[in-house]
Amino acid sequence: MDIAELELGRYGPALRSAGIRTVEELIALNEREVRALGGIGERAISAIDDALAARGLSLAIDPWDRYRCARDGERTWDTSLETIFLCDECARTFQAGPFDGTEPAHVGDPLNGYCVSCNELRDVRMRQWFLCGVCARVTKSIGRGVVAARYVLGFWREHVQPHAQGITLEETDPPVLRHRTSAAAAPASKPDLTAFAETTGSPVFAIELKSGRSSIGPGGVGAGMGRFQLDQTDCDDIRAAATSVNAVVYLFHVQVIDRAVPPTTRFAAVNLWWTDMFSMREHFQQITQRPRENRPAAYYDVRMFRRAAEFIDHVRAGQPAALTARLRRHGVPELYEV
Repeated sequence: MDIAELELGRYGPALRSAGIRTVEELIALNEREVRALGGIGERAISAIDDALAARGLSLAIDPWDRYRCARDGERTWDTSLETIFLCDECARTFQAGPFDGTEPAHVGDPLNGYCVSCNELRDVRMRQWFLCGVCARVTKSIGRGVVAARYVLGFWREHVQPHAQGITLEETDPPVLRHRTSAAAAPASKPDLTAFAETTGSPVFAIELKSGRSSIGPGGVGAGMGRFQLDQTDCDDIRAAATSVNAVVYLFHVQVIDRAVPPTTRFAAVNLWWTDMFSMREHFQQITQRPRENRPAAYYDVRMFRRAAEFIDHVRAGQPAALTARLRRHGVPELYEV
């Protein structure tokens, strides 16, 4: 088939001058090789791809091309083969949801260990997918959020609930790994945890959870962090959650560390620290770009955080109701300044 039959306009003569006279010669090349012909740019490649696709054809596969990330569908040079230990149930959820149906590149034999998602000791398998750097970090840390939520709910039941008669704490937005797209995600409308009045079912306060390896002062493991970092979008989510429940939102930081259970890893919660929206506003320092990632983060003085035991007294004294009343009088506070 002559190259002219593709009706490529001015790109047809460019291909012909480079020695490509037939469609068969063109599809024997991959995109990198076509770009190297000269006079072929992004628009030309797009026109060639469209013309070939209309005829059920495509350029050859480049053996040196970037790998495609299973979670965001993009080809990047930092996408590589990542190993994840998952139970069968979580593996099915990952494949159908965040990985958009992409089957693992490899599945190992079953073994007894910890699932990186549910963090339960059960039969797991080593599974491998191609993931970019960002998606690999998020995928391998989803279990941290699961453990953090369990820890806070356990802390509430054992230490706070006896002093908070008439209030129940429920998980209203469990940690879930989602498919990643280039489109900006809308602010979350549900907080991670919500406290409800048993008599009316109305929200009393809410909690947003953040987990990390670092501690905030006494009671933690290892060195404490110098200042607290929170993505700007996470700050917006806290404000959106406060608007949704029309009540004060607390920020809980749970230190979650790795404990080796070869060949798997268990996530373990060590301690928690907490603050409220108004304290966050008072201790805001600056907005700056987050290291290694092209997204802004807000930085706060860690002195805004208080120890876990103080939350018991805070609830017992009725302070959540007082802060909610303040929020309803003066509106949801801004958590940062650009």
